[in-house]
Amino acid sequence: MLPAGATQEANRVELIFRHCFSQIQVNLKKSADGGIVNLSAADILKVELLGVSEEGYVFYEANPSTGKPHPTAYKPVEQSDYTEEELRKNQYGTAMEMYDMGEENYQPGYLKSFRAIAFGQLRAIRLYWREHDNPDVVHEVTYTVKIVDGNDYINLRSGVKYVHNLELRRGTLAVIKTVILPWEIDETKNST
Repeated sequence: MLPAGATQEANRVELIFRHCFSQIQVNLKKSADGGIVNLSAADILKVELLGVSEEGYVFYEANPSTGKPHPTAYKPVEQSDYTEEELRKNQYGTAMEMYDMGEENYQPGYLKSFRAIAFGQLRAIRLYWREHDNPDVVHEVTYTVKIVDGNDYINLRSGVKYVHNLELRRGTLAVIKTVILPWEIDETKNST
């Protein structure tokens, strides 16, 4: 950009960066078959991503020979870094809690929506919910992420948004649809 004037404001350059990691969104609703009669958003306690990397590497310089940015990298999760007791609780090693998107940002038709930024491999999604009529009963349900119809939902790619729409059934999860989308500029204001 060439100088446009004598003031700082006239010469301001707006920089927009592409997303280097992946965004994962999980939308939850109760089962359409009526297996869970009373369930509210307050009954869904938390959602965790299992097996995602704890370290991601973003390079700030371009490759001198190609002029293109270096691909984002990550430190793989090593099973040997965890104790047997930790692996009994979570066979994938890492667990990253997602944040609640806030009621005004929930996906229409769903009780609750969660979001997180991650990289590496997404091996499973675990969620915790309690019985509406008996709050002492807490359910822990894990959905194993798979490659479906040639779509790789496990290996997370840069600049991509993964949307998992799930139905809660007593003791299990049903996948309604998983979608991979480009991660566009998002103007949503999150309070968490």
